[in-house]
Amino acid sequence: MSIKRPHLGFTLIEVVLAVSVLLIVGQFILQSETSILKRSKQPIPEVEWYLMLHELENPEHEFILEPGPRWVTVYSKKTQFRFSLSKQHDLRLSGLAGGYIILMTNVESYQLDKALNLSVKTLKGQEFKSRLLLPKVKSS
Repeated sequence: MSIKRPHLGFTLIEVVLAVSVLLIVGQFILQSETSILKRSKQPIPEVEWYLMLHELENPEHEFILEPGPRWVTVYSKKTQFRFSLSKQHDLRLSGLAGGYIILMTNVESYQLDKALNLSVKTLKGQEFKSRLLLPKVKSS
């Protein structure tokens, strides 16, 4: 008389259920990781504003302000950069040799007057204002 031993292992339904649970958990982890990475790449306007002010007022660049009849120009003779608003809604320093540095993104408009007051309005309606600490050059 032989004694039947139970078969060791998993049934097909157990394997299918285990793989299904693993796929669902893996998909959930992947989606949450993607949303966290996407959120961390979004620019924070307040941080960009203060970094832009720091860059414009940095004494190493030697930026000077030149008032003109219609607009005010910020430029650096040392680094050959000019401050401008691009068509892509960002404030950037454009080099005469063709390069640029993006200072602030999602900008609707900006205003810089002869008293060195800079105001920036973002696409979301936020407004930032500050007085730049730059040397003034008299227009000739």
